[in-house]
Amino acid sequence: MINGIVRAGTLILLALVAAHAHAQTLTVLASLDGSSGNNPCGRLTLVGNTLYGTALVGGVYGYGTVFSVPVSGGSPTVLTSFNGNNGAEPYGGLILDGNTLYGTTGYGDIGFNGDKWSGYGEVFALNLNSTPSPPPSPCLALAPSGC
Repeated sequence: MINGIVRAGTLILLALVAAHAHAQTLTVLASLDGSSGNNPCGRLTLVGNTLYGTALVGGVYGYGTVFSVPVSGGSPTVLTSFNGNNGAEPYGGLILDGNTLYGTTGYGDIGFNGDKWSGYGEVFALNLNSTPSPPPSPCLALAPSGC
């Protein structure tokens, strides 16, 4: 059974233990690298053979991500990257209803003014049937020739 999530830098560490085992073995299933998120928090949600979670910060805009990782391990897949206007710093875990994950952010959305801790937060929904598309590069808005 999955016993819990431990934050250690940008690593997701899961304790996989037998029901009455005395020794616990930690196995690294995935490492977050900043672009996929940083500081994972909240409970993971298991859907089939995939774990879904949130990272408090990181991602394209630095305001957090929703990511997935196969239970067999591997690279995390970013499902969405918060930009402040659509929420910032996802707190807590995710819950599943049908094919939709629900969660909350602590900041962003209404009242967001560009300051990391502005805005009132939100409740968000993420449909697992939709294919994530990469967010636009912030460089496009800064320079006509890109970065």
